Amino acid sequence: MTSLLLTNDDGIDSPALLPTYRALAPLFDHVRVVVPHVERSWIGKAINRKDEIEVGAQTREGVDILTTTGFPADCTQVGVFNTDGPRPTMVVSGINIGANHSTAFLYGSGTVGAAIEGALVGIPSIALSASSGADNFGEWNAFMRTQESIPTWETTAGVCATLVDRVLQNGFPGDIDVLSVNLPEGVTSESPVVAARLGHTGYGQLFQEQRPGVLKHQWQSDVAAVEGETLEDSDIALCHDGSIVVTPLQLPRLSGSLESTQSLFGSPQ
Repeated sequence: MTSLLLTNDDGIDSPALLPTYRALAPLFDHVRVVVPHVERSWIGKAINRKDEIEVGAQTREGVDILTTTGFPADCTQVGVFNTDGPRPTMVVSGINIGANHSTAFLYGSGTVGAAIEGALVGIPSIALSASSGADNFGEWNAFMRTQESIPTWETTAGVCATLVDRVLQNGFPGDIDVLSVNLPEGVTSESPVVAARLGHTGYGQLFQEQRPGVLKHQWQSDVAAVEGETLEDSDIALCHDGSIVVTPLQLPRLSGSLESTQSLFGSPQ
């Protein structure tokens, strides 16, 4: 039996949620939806340690949805371990309203964080993210959160279903923990699909002072390649050029050079 756990970080009110459910549901024998009760973007793979998590049930247009007051990774945990039904055979997180390509976006992504949580509990996981163009995020983001964007989400979700079905038919790559998929603005079934590396990017100041002693997230810097790196043939460049980009993610087994660190601190005897 195939069983899907669908989650996101944009919450139950995301206009992408129901189109994504309807596109993916025919591919699986069983589907459960567990999402945050409000948007939980830029939260990464945070897990609640102290706070209680409240779980509620809603039905939206005939679709049964569980909501939690937790973070996206909490939703994965709840969906895998604290709900009735078969254990998920796949976790799909998204479709996110906004790209999660390159390191600057990926490490803070609640969408990717929920998929990583799935991988950590041993379930093949896919993160789906829709990208704006390179220079129109504000306008694009505002539109994609409206009801008028539903036809666009239906098209995007249909493309995602084709990709997920390809994985189901051919198997999840054996040495990969998470597949991160970024879909370009205006994506269609004719858009090229490529597998590409994760771009190595960074950014500047995130918080702006509102009044003395009070800061608020107001990102005014831009994402750029870190010094000495190029974005050519990376996920961010190819997605902005119109390709659907699938980036394989492997959870760290080693951090940096073990040999150089052992030369400083020693190695096992």
